[in-house]
Amino acid sequence: MPEFNIWFGRMLPASDRANLDGPFYLNVWEYPFHVSQYPSLAVGRDNGVQVWGKLMDNKFTYVVGAFKGHNNIAGGSNESDNLLYVGRLAYAFWEAEPAPAYYTGSTYYGKDILTVGIAGMFQSDGVGVAGAEGDYTGMNIDVLMEKKLAGGGLLTLEGAFYNYDLDGVADCGSGEPGSPACPAAGANDNVGGLTEGDGYLATAAFLFPGKIGIGQMQPFVRYQSFDRELSNSTIDVLDLGFNYVIKGHNARLSAFWSQTDDDRPTPDTDTDKFVIGVQFQI
Repeated sequence: MPEFNIWFGRMLPASDRANLDGPFYLNVWEYPFHVSQYPSLAVGRDNGVQVWGKLMDNKFTYVVGAFKGHNNIAGGSNESDNLLYVGRLAYAFWEAEPAPAYYTGSTYYGKDILTVGIAGMFQSDGVGVAGAEGDYTGMNIDVLMEKKLAGGGLLTLEGAFYNYDLDGVADCGSGEPGSPACPAAGANDNVGGLTEGDGYLATAAFLFPGKIGIGQMQPFVRYQSFDRELSNSTIDVLDLGFNYVIKGHNARLSAFWSQTDDDRPTPDTDTDKFVIGVQFQI
């Protein structure tokens, strides 16, 4: 039943659209790591319990849950086993999104979509190390607009704002000033690397109506910016390229140029790269 569901196990916690898109339903080849920084055990997932449902003809989606959370190891900030609490609300003003469960997509290749979502996470003693803990609070607002145009083209616009509050504490392994080394952790531990600050995401794409060969061209541009609080530094990432859409998300080629400008003194990472990707799923 879509109205009320309880899930247990390892899953995607309620979070931003980018994370709930999973690896295959983004509109740009690479994940926006620089702004979508919610803590996770592995590939965006954590172990816990979550309640979700869809109401109002599937236009309103709610998700709430509790998870093992961050830095829950010996010597970590969360030795006291505080849970990570999560929640998300989203409302589709135009068509309901066809993605299953509480998941999302960043394009549906032919729907009229206008959805606004808000998500948040909180964990006491979620950052730092034992003896120098801070509470973790993360939140974001995301918007997806997709509109079929009169000439047959499809315009897609996506934006998001993120705020991460770490109580003024430098999390272990974050690279921020005063950041301590993380305690020894296993490959499946959710430890370290969180950063206090604000993030911004903006994406625009246009799917041309006519086919070239077996697919359609979809040029895109995406901008990420993250302002770090403790180091008073900013990282900006610009992606510019196109998708060659053969069968929606099931068969797609991507090519893009990406530029990263990071003014944090140590490490100062400025890179340019060109990426070609192939996505195929059945």
